[in-house]
Amino acid sequence: MGAFRVVATCLHRSRYVFRLLIFILVVSLCTAVVFYLKVEDRGDYLGRLRGPHHLGHQIGAVEEFIPGLHLKGRPFGSRTYCNYTFRPLDSVDPWDIFSFDPSLSKPSVQLGEKGPYRVVYNIVPGQNASQGAITYCTHATPDFLYHLSELLLHWDDAISVTLFAPGTDAHLAAILVDKLCRCVPQMARVSFHLAFPKDLPPAKGEWMQDPDLKLGDCSPPAKKVLTQRRSQELTYPVNVGRNAARQASKTNFVLVSDIELIPSIGLNEQFAVLLHRLNERRNTLMKIRAASNWTGKGFVYVLPVFEVEPSASVPRDKEQLLQLYQKDRAVFFHRWVCPHCQKFPGLQKWLKRKGKPGFVQPLMVVNREYPFHRWEPVYIGTKNEPLYSEELSWEGQQDKMTQMDQMCLEGYKFVILDRAFLVHSPGIKRKSSPVVSKWRKPHEQRNMKLYISITQNLLKQYKNPNQRCKLQ
Repeated sequence: MGAFRVVATCLHRSRYVFRLLIFILVVSLCTAVVFYLKVEDRGDYLGRLRGPHHLGHQIGAVEEFIPGLHLKGRPFGSRTYCNYTFRPLDSVDPWDIFSFDPSLSKPSVQLGEKGPYRVVYNIVPGQNASQGAITYCTHATPDFLYHLSELLLHWDDAISVTLFAPGTDAHLAAILVDKLCRCVPQMARVSFHLAFPKDLPPAKGEWMQDPDLKLGDCSPPAKKVLTQRRSQELTYPVNVGRNAARQASKTNFVLVSDIELIPSIGLNEQFAVLLHRLNERRNTLMKIRAASNWTGKGFVYVLPVFEVEPSASVPRDKEQLLQLYQKDRAVFFHRWVCPHCQKFPGLQKWLKRKGKPGFVQPLMVVNREYPFHRWEPVYIGTKNEPLYSEELSWEGQQDKMTQMDQMCLEGYKFVILDRAFLVHSPGIKRKSSPVVSKWRKPHEQRNMKLYISITQNLLKQYKNPNQRCKLQ
């Protein structure tokens, strides 16, 4: 009987011990989750938990943003707003836009003659940019051309676009360029350059009979067309486009960006005013033999990038952006896909600082090194910055990393601008589906092999490379 009581007492006590262990385990797990969120979002995690974004995988069909929808139903203009280098004045055939002599094609900027790509510059030359302007340098495939109509609503200076159009995609590109040039007066500011594989030059297709192109008015295509690049699963040499668009620009300063990234209103003029102030400051510092900063060789000017919900309008200024951010309808770019790629130093400081409307100011100056060694900022710079590696494909992702690594090794200073920003066309990116991830895998592996090779060669060029750049 005494032994039974001892056993019963032990079991009774062990029950409380078991409950205590379960309680400790639950508290530990909750603490770990909260700590992870704090580290991952640096103090902004509570708002994100309240927001709708973490439910993205539970929501069914998400409203898709259609670029150029504001042009729907608008009739064609009586004339074209673009100038054409090769198309005869009396021609009405869009294909004639690309009626160039094959000998005019040039090797891509970085790979040169050994590379597989060729470029024909200024097929459509834009108007001369204003003095002290920035050229928005970008790239596109034909199915993304209508994003230009959105970009032109926010950007009022020169744009340089490299169109990658292999084979019959060139004919589709010609049709859509002709259509936009007859519908959007601001297209006069856009320069087009054609890039293609040297073994797949421009060719005429059957696009004029495609009803989805909506050739009767200015409307965007009814759906994404199946291009030759997609049907043949050709990789997109995104950096051929970036380098060519930058090379063709005629201004001292360039903003190399993606065609879906829309700048805050008045950015080019506000940046010119900022640069004037900084140069005056530098001249004053030079007179008193003090060290100059924030301008000159080795400085670039970072534009924070954000994305907004599909139903949101693209914010025109910081006030509108912050309203969306505070309501959890905006996040920093790639927040849910690749946080380290676009989460910039000083994010919380940027969000809290109000500044003066209409005036762009430097927020802080940073190096792109550990713990921000995977950061891929979008910046205003010059044509003298390192080139983008043309061997890397868009499909393999992180295609700007080698340029960033070289800029770190060369000691570049990144001036993060306040009140200036970019916003991706509405829609918040999510983690890819298993099918897309499987499709990307071989491209990512190829890009990684190339990245290792490129960075190894880079390291050989510097005697005492900065270890904080974390190239390997």
